Amino acid sequence: MPKRNTTTEILASLTAGDIEASEKQKAMLAAIPAPKWEENIVFGTTYSDHNFNVRDEESYTDDDMGLESSLRENGLQKRGDSMVFHVEPDGRLKVLVGNIRHGKMTKIRNERIAELAKEGTPVNPDDPTLPFATIFGLVYRNLTIGQQTSIMADHIGRKDLNEYERCKEIGEFIFANKLTDEHAANHFGIDHNKITRYRMRWLMPTVMAEFKKQIRKDNKETFIAVGQRDLTALYSAFMTDQRSGFSHREEGPVFRKAWATLQADPKVFRNPAVKAETGPTSKPRKELFEQIDSSVPVFGDTPELAAINDALRFAAGEPGVNLAKTRENIRDMVKGLRTDLDAALSENDRLRGLLTDKTSEADNLRSEVASLKSDLDGALTEVSELKAKVNSKPVKK
Repeated sequence: MPKRNTTTEILASLTAGDIEASEKQKAMLAAIPAPKWEENIVFGTTYSDHNFNVRDEESYTDDDMGLESSLRENGLQKRGDSMVFHVEPDGRLKVLVGNIRHGKMTKIRNERIAELAKEGTPVNPDDPTLPFATIFGLVYRNLTIGQQTSIMADHIGRKDLNEYERCKEIGEFIFANKLTDEHAANHFGIDHNKITRYRMRWLMPTVMAEFKKQIRKDNKETFIAVGQRDLTALYSAFMTDQRSGFSHREEGPVFRKAWATLQADPKVFRNPAVKAETGPTSKPRKELFEQIDSSVPVFGDTPELAAINDALRFAAGEPGVNLAKTRENIRDMVKGLRTDLDAALSENDRLRGLLTDKTSEADNLRSEVASLKSDLDGALTEVSELKAKVNSKPVKK
């Protein structure tokens, strides 16, 4: 499995060009209060939110590495990753880390309650004799959703996530923490392109529902396999709806039409000549060239504007325009700017260090001057006293 960086490491890896995002992320993580270890958490006050947690229902029913039998025989052990909770506004404790353990413990408790009920014994859910009446773990308070998601996503766990769960985890992590695909790639140690595909897929609930069917072990449900070309076409249609005003993760008519097209012919978008409908038709070539010609006098001839104009020329069908080369040039330019900014920040730190040293020297000098002034004042006082004594003696005639 690729190494996943810690939350602290991702902050260190953010580029200088993303300073604003970096500062927001630092502020968000710095605001996370330290959790408190609690020994006697009443189980009835805890719950696992399957909508918040990325685990699929199937993960709660599988017995992984004998976890259930271990819990039955030995109870909850203080080893491995601690269970982590967050105190919700209603006072209940939501599980952030340890959802599978919580699910197994719930199953064991419910079985015991059912046995007691069958025997005719009144059952009190808070009965201290029930299994796992109290448990232990780390408890957070007053966290934002972004902070809770960060803690959940940092937890790799004893059981690997399946592809659907990983897709959900990464999509929610990016959205909750307002990060770019690049940030997420650094954080999870996953290829940037794969992160982008995860995000695109997660944004479209219909696609995610089919993906969930696809990865289930029993595979009894029929599903539409969405490949890379399908995903690109559907995402293009989805973003057209988003730009027209649909809310986050809401699918509009353009997406629904593209999805119906895919349902009718699962191979339709795998033909390069066929594309999903993405909204209004392209602007006429004449209008595109008018925009290109007028942009430089109005906004100046900057590398960024040159890249935009190349994209317009490409859309207008001008031969010889190489968007890949344009992207490479812009990427190199941005890297150069980031390098310059890093150097400037380094120089700024150096100058601050010098200023601190000079300030310290100045303080020392001021201290020495103050000491000399004190000595001088003492000497002047002594001279005045001696003068007074001399003047007070009678003059012999």
